[in-house]
Amino acid sequence: MLIKDIINELNADKTLAKERSAIIAFSGGPDSVFTVEIFRNFFKDYKIYLYHLNHMIRDDAIHDENFVKKYAEESGMELVLNRCDIPKFSKEHSIGLEEAGRIVRYKDLEELSKNTKVNTIVTGHHLNDDIETFILNFKRGSGLNGYSSIKKRDGKFLRPLLGVTKREILDYLNDRKIEFCIDRTNFIDDTNRNKIRLNVMPELEKLDEKLYDDFGRFLNSMKAEMNLKNSLISGFVFEHNLSKNSEELCFKIEDIKRYFGDDFSALYMEAIKILRGNTVDIYKKALDSILNIIDGEEEKRTSVGGIVAIKSYENLIFRRDIENDERKIYLSLEATEYTIGFITTDLNIDDLEIRNREVGDEVKFKNRPTKLLKKFLIEEKVPAYKRDDLIIVTDDENILYVEGFGPTINGIEGKNKIYINERKKDE
Repeated sequence: MLIKDIINELNADKTLAKERSAIIAFSGGPDSVFTVEIFRNFFKDYKIYLYHLNHMIRDDAIHDENFVKKYAEESGMELVLNRCDIPKFSKEHSIGLEEAGRIVRYKDLEELSKNTKVNTIVTGHHLNDDIETFILNFKRGSGLNGYSSIKKRDGKFLRPLLGVTKREILDYLNDRKIEFCIDRTNFIDDTNRNKIRLNVMPELEKLDEKLYDDFGRFLNSMKAEMNLKNSLISGFVFEHNLSKNSEELCFKIEDIKRYFGDDFSALYMEAIKILRGNTVDIYKKALDSILNIIDGEEEKRTSVGGIVAIKSYENLIFRRDIENDERKIYLSLEATEYTIGFITTDLNIDDLEIRNREVGDEVKFKNRPTKLLKKFLIEEKVPAYKRDDLIIVTDDENILYVEGFGPTINGIEGKNKIYINERKKDE
């Protein structure tokens, strides 16, 4: 791929073109230096943030840190630097160094994106990385989503170099005498990726002189098929989602079976993408945990990538795995953008209590008999995971309001109109 092709791809990205700003993951290695050089020379009027993580793995990591500091100063780009003891983090969380570094990097990048309001995070992944990832995913037993390897745009993450080989990057930098750092751990075959890079790829190159051209066409074909499949799944979500809550998706199990058959893990992947914003580090084997969730009558749940799948009655629900105590509910005499309901009563706000369901609670709605609240919610087919989380407004004796069902018979008489509001985390 020529430089002009990379420039055309970047110009074609709607988010990048609209915001004219980007965050670039900048290790100081050849791939990231090449990426930054493209922006430095051909997108001079863009606001660029460079992000560097000192993993504290190598003794000479400070050399890389000093290099990126000097580069940022000379280029006039803003540098965001973090130091994290990745070996310690890896040990504390019982994960490998590579995974630990990736978790910290992506967390930092997401936070930087939020703080700067920049919605494009550029990484230097190239064709060699794409092929290595395909082989790794094949080994892991990935489905079509994994076999299509690295996505050019995945949520906020943009990877414009997927058509460029490592050799082309090195030739470009060396021909122009552009300096970069070398990570010597890349030449030690102690990880699966390094073993593929150092041992498998050289053998494949011997078998096929046009390996990168052939593999590039193959991966592009797989990605085209995946894009078609994703568009069909997006259509299913748009047509069949029953939930009006932005924090969850809800589908009838019979619709899922009719559309996806026995393997609907692709729907879980789409739910993760919608609710989390990306599908980074989500693999097919992990998604397989969902396949037996819809069997039987009892409520079941499983969680992958921070998104919970819950089988409840005839529905399958996907929702963000958040704690209920993150919600901040308050009463007010005025409605807000986040009002979830209201009551009318002769009582004052100070006489009322906001809480969740308790054992023995009884409720009476207009034109309905008095019932235990638990029985009422079961009859209304409210999923078990929601029953204990619903917001309830009470006085000393009676329930006046139940979230999702509105005011009770005791909450529709009086002169004071009191609103139940939710305070969002960013308020």
